[in-house]
Amino acid sequence: MAVNYVRDSAQGLIKNLILGGIGLAIIGGAIAFLAWPGTEVASSALGDVDTEETGNAVIAAMGAAAAWAGNLLLLVGLVGWGVRLGNEATLRKS
Repeated sequence: MAVNYVRDSAQGLIKNLILGGIGLAIIGGAIAFLAWPGTEVASSALGDVDTEETGNAVIAAMGAAAAWAGNLLLLVGLVGWGVRLGNEATLRKS
């Protein structure tokens, strides 16, 4: 009974890591893309705003860091999934 609980909680953690990593990578990438210095994407969404500086390097760097962290979470989740599948295959074999 305790083994099933540990297995179910581990599978839930792997699923949450993968989904959270995908979400964080998408959101962080979008923020980094929209806030990148020198781009007109963010300023054109505000209408006809006459500014010299478009984008924000600090926000773009934070978005890139969030996207990097999301990719890392996704990688950890996928490795965990692979380990789980390998353990199941080993148990079936023996």
